[in-house]
Amino acid sequence: MPGGQVFRKAFRHGVGRASVVENDRRRDAELRAHGRRLMRELAPPLPLRVTTLCALLAEQRGTPIKLLEWELPANGPFGVLLSRQHEDVIVYQAKATRAHQEHIILAALPSRTEKRAAAAPAAGCRATAP
Repeated sequence: MPGGQVFRKAFRHGVGRASVVENDRRRDAELRAHGRRLMRELAPPLPLRVTTLCALLAEQRGTPIKLLEWELPANGPFGVLLSRQHEDVIVYQAKATRAHQEHIILAALPSRTEKRAAAAPAAGCRATAP
């Protein structure tokens, strides 16, 4: 099949850019719906504080979430999520503004919104934290 026909056939079957955009929209809508459900379940007091949200989420999941302010290298990440066996630790840049620190913490939370399944580390990975 000539090259042009391969691409036309792929686009006709939903492999083209339009399907990618639609998948992105669907995923974004699902994430927003999940976030709304989660906030209804947690029912955090207003005004909402990031530390309160972390505490409520940790209680719901049964796994503590520790927040650790640290002076990270300026040319590195602003935050790091460390998932350990009995806790999750969100390390965030000490030199960032308070608003930026909260943004860093909130960016790490979506991966912590479901109860963690007990699982062994992925192949090729080794534990580096006690």
